[in-house]
Amino acid sequence: MARIWEILQIGFLSMFYAEVLSGSSQLWFIQPFSWLITLPLYMFHVLFFLNISQRLNLHRFSQQYLLGTIFGLYESWITKVLWSGYPSSGMREPILGLFGGIAIFEFSVLVFFFHPIFAYILPVYSYQQLMRSYNSHQSLFLKIKPTRIIKLFAILTFLFGTTTFVFNLGLNLISIIMNLVGALLLILLNHLIITHKDIPYSSDHIIFENKGFILTCFYLIILYIFTYFVLAPEYIPDMSAFVPIVVFYIIPIVVLYRSPKMKLDETSSFCISRQQLLMISGLFIVSIIILAIIPPITTILMIFVQFTTFLIGPVFYIYMNWKCIYPQSEN
Repeated sequence: MARIWEILQIGFLSMFYAEVLSGSSQLWFIQPFSWLITLPLYMFHVLFFLNISQRLNLHRFSQQYLLGTIFGLYESWITKVLWSGYPSSGMREPILGLFGGIAIFEFSVLVFFFHPIFAYILPVYSYQQLMRSYNSHQSLFLKIKPTRIIKLFAILTFLFGTTTFVFNLGLNLISIIMNLVGALLLILLNHLIITHKDIPYSSDHIIFENKGFILTCFYLIILYIFTYFVLAPEYIPDMSAFVPIVVFYIIPIVVLYRSPKMKLDETSSFCISRQQLLMISGLFIVSIIILAIIPPITTILMIFVQFTTFLIGPVFYIYMNWKCIYPQSEN
């Protein structure tokens, strides 16, 4: 039974980082669609790629990042966003148009940045942070060497999360508080349930045996088939637009296959201190308050962050592919 709550916690964390901080699913915890479709979508994707990483010893940050880019490609088959752009007022129009059948702006932001970081890495890192508090001998990821590029990417991640969250909620402080408190309260309540169990936050509860992994794969296959034909079918493109998507599946798979593998040990895992966590949390709260009460700054910063992400995304993708194969200075 403990496994159910910890699996849900992975889902709640992914929903918080990916849907709440993007402003995509407002008050998701009271929306039936979010519980039936969006939460399972994120939860089982994270569990699938996390289990892949543990089975194949893909524990380095660059390897996790590439798994996250594969995660992000669901935005083609399921939501069709990579082919048609973000939905807005019932219509879709790619921000910078199409190239090879792909919405180039949306592809760069979502596949090279947003989903690897917000939907996958941050939720699992957060879970590991909780897990290490109760099981210090268990790990999921290796430590990250704070290179200049990683630090720059961390700053961009923070700016993206705070700015997008505030901007997409209309700079409405009440809405911001309701979404933030509601999502965090759900995580906290589930945390209290988990910590009352005999073995809280065990990696054994989210790393499946063959049966659990097969069921996860089966669910994702059904989800992809169902949503491909039911969700926005009018935006299914010509066959030529499938080629770039397939290519960006092949690239990380080949790179991950060729990349050196490394096993985990309890001294090599990534974990931040309580002081660092409090500092980041405090800075986040102060930032969203400032952004909510000074609209001009938020609008300018939103444009800057989005287009910076668009431009830096491909560079970071190439860099991570390189570090995946040649990891000498990564860890």
